[in-house]
Amino acid sequence: MNPDELLRDVLTDEYVEKARIENEPGLLEEVDRSLRGRRRNLILAVWAATAAFLGLAVWAAVVFFQTDVVQTQIFTAVGFVTCIFTQGLLRMWYWMELNKNAVTREVKRVELQVARLADKLNS
Repeated sequence: MNPDELLRDVLTDEYVEKARIENEPGLLEEVDRSLRGRRRNLILAVWAATAAFLGLAVWAAVVFFQTDVVQTQIFTAVGFVTCIFTQGLLRMWYWMELNKNAVTREVKRVELQVARLADKLNS
């Protein structure tokens, strides 16, 4: 069997795989999978920290507008900015975690295709 025929065979398998790939999980399914994985406790802790920093940011904003003391306003403004920044970093970490899971899934698919190609070459 020549290499062109092998490539055609693999490509037909690839088109079959494409139908499966088009059924990629949506965002809610990705979040659900992340909460069922090995790092479930870490992800829940990050979600809790994100909610806590949101609460602190809201508290700092309320205190900022309720006080007339400049020192308190500066303190709460710095606290607000720090909380929002930290919350953003935690959210970015979570999105990178979701992206890592998607990349791992794609690498496994490529490994499967390479294994199939190797089997066809050996037979």
